[in-house]
Amino acid sequence: MVKRKTNTKGRWLIIAFMAIASLIFTGCDNGSLGLKSGSITGYILNVDTNQPVSEVLVTAKGTVSGGTENRSTYTTGDGSFVLADLKKGSWAINVEKFGFIIATDSAEIAHRTVEVNNGETVSAPVIKLHKTEQLVRGVLKGYPVDAVTGRPLSKFTVTQATPYNQRKSKTFETAADFRDSGWTNLDGGDHHYTITAPNYKEFTTAGEDGNGKQISIGAAAANMGTIYVEPLTVAISGALKLPGYVLDAENQNIAIWAEAAGKRVASFTTTAAEGDFFNGSLNFTLDKVPVTAGSVAVKCKVRGYDIVNLQSTLAITSANPGGTIAIGETDFINNIAPITRDVRVVLRSTKPEDGEPGTFVPGNVAKIYVKQGGETTSTNVTVVSSSYYAEAYISNVITGYPLVIQAQNITQGYYSVESDPVSIPEDGTSAFTVFLQLQD
Repeated sequence: MVKRKTNTKGRWLIIAFMAIASLIFTGCDNGSLGLKSGSITGYILNVDTNQPVSEVLVTAKGTVSGGTENRSTYTTGDGSFVLADLKKGSWAINVEKFGFIIATDSAEIAHRTVEVNNGETVSAPVIKLHKTEQLVRGVLKGYPVDAVTGRPLSKFTVTQATPYNQRKSKTFETAADFRDSGWTNLDGGDHHYTITAPNYKEFTTAGEDGNGKQISIGAAAANMGTIYVEPLTVAISGALKLPGYVLDAENQNIAIWAEAAGKRVASFTTTAAEGDFFNGSLNFTLDKVPVTAGSVAVKCKVRGYDIVNLQSTLAITSANPGGTIAIGETDFINNIAPITRDVRVVLRSTKPEDGEPGTFVPGNVAKIYVKQGGETTSTNVTVVSSSYYAEAYISNVITGYPLVIQAQNITQGYYSVESDPVSIPEDGTSAFTVFLQLQD
C-alpha cells in the first residue's frame, strides 16, 4: 500500500482561498461590490428672517426593500442636517421644533419626499419654518367661585394641562389673587387648564367631553372671567307625616329646600303622582347639598301651612362627600298647625211664590257642615232663617285644599244644598264668603 504524505502548505492555501472568496461574495451584497448606504443632506431656515434654525429634529421614514425604516438627526448651528445610512428607497422627511411650524404649500410638502438610490447622497430642498406665538410669554386670569353658593374659592391650584410637555401648576391663596395678578410668564399658544380645590370637583376647560375650546396665551392677558366650580355634595333625607287631605291632593305643592346664608343650595318638589308614601308619610331626599355650605337650614312649604323649619341648623361635614344625612320625620298632624280662615256662609231660600212658601222660611233651622275628601268634618253650625236667609260664620277652616260646604234645612228635612268644591285662599284677613241656596 502506498502512503500519501500530507501537504501542510497546500492545506493553508485552500483555507486562504476560501476566506478571500467569502469576502468577495459578501461584498456583492453589502460591500463595495454590492449595495451601498446613501444619505440625505439639507438646510432648514426661518421663513421670516431667512436665517438658519438649529436644533430642529429631522426624521425620515423610508419605504425600502423589506419594509420601512426610520432615521433621525438634529440640525447644527448653520441649519444643516445629514441623514446617513439610508437604504435605497423613498424617504419622507418631517421636521419638528417647539415654537415653529412648517411654512408649507402643497409643492413644498411633495419636495419633502426624497428618492435615494444605491450609495447616493441626495440634497433635499430647503425646508422653511415659521415662528409661532408659542414663544411669546403671557398671563392667565380668572375668578373661580363656588357654583352653588357663589363664594370665591381659596387655596386652589391652576394647572396648565396641555400640551403634556408644558404641564405646570400654580397655587393661589384667594380668587382675588388670580383675578387681579393672574398667572404670569406662561407659555404662549393654545392650552387647556384645570382648577382643583379641596371639596370641589375638578374644573377643566376641556369640558366633560374633552372638546372644550382651548385658551390662547399671547401678548394680551387671557381672562377666563368668572369660573363656576362645582362643589362635592351630600344628601339630606327625611319624612313628613301629613294629613290625608294633603297626601290625597291632586297637586300637593310641597317644596323642601336647604338654605345657606339665605340662599337655596338644594331643592326637592313633589306632586301626588311623584310622591313616595309609606304609612301616611312623604319621604324626601335633598340631593346635591354642597359640602362647602358649612351649615344649612332645612325648610319646607306645604300648601295650607306656613314655612316650617325642619332643621334650623344642620352642620355639613366635608369628610363624607356622596353620603346621606338623615334628619328624621316631622309630624304635621300633631305638631304643626295649618293656616286657617273664617268662612262666612250666606244661606238663602228660594223665592216664595204661587203658593210655594220657599225652602228656608223665617223660623226654619238649618245646619251647615264642612266636608273634606268626601267625609264630613266635625265642623258645623246651626242657623235660623230670618227674612228667608241666614248668615253663619265657621271659624278655623283649613286653607289651600278643596272642600265642600253643605246645608240642610232640619225643620223641613227635604231641603238641602251642597256647594261646588272650593279652596279657601291662604292669605286674607276678612272672612271668605260662600253663597248657598236651599233646593227642593
